[in-house]
Amino acid sequence: RRMKEPVRYKECAHLSAFDLQNFLESNSRSRKWQCPVCQQAALMDELEPDPYLQHILSQLPDIPDPEEDEGHVPDIPDPE
Repeated sequence: RRMKEPVRYKECAHLSAFDLQNFLESNSRSRKWQCPVCQQAALMDELEPDPYLQHILSQLPDIPDPEEDEGHVPDIPDPE
């Protein structure tokens, strides 16, 4: 699934971000509430948006998410 809301933990040393929705779904099942990059334990209020990555994502064209749009059939040109 394409990242929509990039976030990261304030206290993590790395710069890697992760998608908020994916993070919430996976951690609500496991109840570990830890960074998916470095596995550091963290609290929900320590999450912060990643404005740089959000800006980059906003510049990309909208592409339908196959999981959200199951009826969408991509246009595939005929081979000649």
